[in-house]
Amino acid sequence: KARGCLASKQFAKSTKDTFRRTIIEMGFVMTELNRFKLITKDTMCSVLEECLQYEWGYNYLFELGLSLQTSECGEDEKRVCQVIVAEFNHFKEVLTMVWNEETSQKPVEDTVRHIAEEAISAGYEGQIDEEELLKYFYIFEENYKVLLGHFLDPEADLNDLVFDVMNLVNELKPMDFESGWGSTTKYALSKILAGVFALFTVLKSGESYHRMETAGDVSNLATKLLMKPHNIQVLTLLHMFGCGSSAQCGLNSQLMQIRTGEGKSMIVGAA
Repeated sequence: KARGCLASKQFAKSTKDTFRRTIIEMGFVMTELNRFKLITKDTMCSVLEECLQYEWGYNYLFELGLSLQTSECGEDEKRVCQVIVAEFNHFKEVLTMVWNEETSQKPVEDTVRHIAEEAISAGYEGQIDEEELLKYFYIFEENYKVLLGHFLDPEADLNDLVFDVMNLVNELKPMDFESGWGSTTKYALSKILAGVFALFTVLKSGESYHRMETAGDVSNLATKLLMKPHNIQVLTLLHMFGCGSSAQCGLNSQLMQIRTGEGKSMIVGAA
């Protein structure tokens, strides 16, 4: 029944509600009847893959995934819809956009003002230098935007980005954690971090961005599909690397805490 809706782009558009309802009904079978879970999942995957055989299929599935993720048709159906979106890789762009929109982002200045520091070892009385932390964040932000604007181009060579970042790293060697952590090092680290996150964004979501950007009917959603670091993640890394620290020439040991859901995995990966 679902495959019958895919005869053409025009027919698929006119029968999208039928296709959506069929997918949801199959989702109920997949989630509620364990005996038929695998065969139902394979069938659903086959139908979704068939969509991708058409040039309009990616956008069609994106709109389907978005309607499933935002479904408000009762708790049971809403649960099944969200399981479908999470279970099938065909809807990964939807999850990225939802994550970007649901993860709250305060202005970076507000975030910095609410960072608290506590001494956990004797003899340490330092405080976060908010102006310095913001200074290096702005350096990061400027370089990240420039790099992302350049390397999102499908013709750009990501090896050039990797080469530039590695050059910056090598220029800092050898590093002295006791006396070699001045403004020059912090400036370079801000640029290195910008390069790392630019590479991450392009690798993780560049393909989805290009696919949506070339689609006339949903091109306005392209930028929402980019996996970008959030302010708190960047600030955490910068402070971890000594930006905003009271130590002028050395790097202090730190134990850092951020709230649940603010991206500790990305922070650790970037570090």
